[in-house]
Amino acid sequence: MEKRRCKRFRIRDNIYLTFCSGLYRLGRIMDISKTGISFEYLALEEHCRVDRVEIDIFSNSRGLYISRILCRVVYDIRCNDYQSLIGLENRRCGLEFARLSEEQMSGLMPVINEFR
Repeated sequence: MEKRRCKRFRIRDNIYLTFCSGLYRLGRIMDISKTGISFEYLALEEHCRVDRVEIDIFSNSRGLYISRILCRVVYDIRCNDYQSLIGLENRRCGLEFARLSEEQMSGLMPVINEFR
C-alpha cells in the first residue's frame, strides 16, 4: 500500500543531488514531490547509513541550485543483484523533506510542475 502523502513525478532530465555532510553521495534524481525525492547513486559496498541529511539539488543545464535541504532518509537499498568488480554497487535512496524554506520550495516547484 502506498504511504506517500503526495504523488511523485518521474524526472526525465539530468538533475542531481549531493549530501552536504562529510558523507560523499552524488546521484541522479529519479522522482520528486512536494514532500520528498529519490535518487540513484554508486556506493562502496561498505557504505555508512544515516538517518538525517542535508542535500543540495543542482543542474548545470537548467541553472538550478537549491542548497541545504534537510531530509530524513526513508530507505537506502541496492538496486540490483549485480556487484561490480571494483567494489561499487548501484543504490536507490528515498528522502523525505523535513522542512523547506520558502526559497527552497520556490526553487523546487518549477521542477515539480514541469514533470507532472
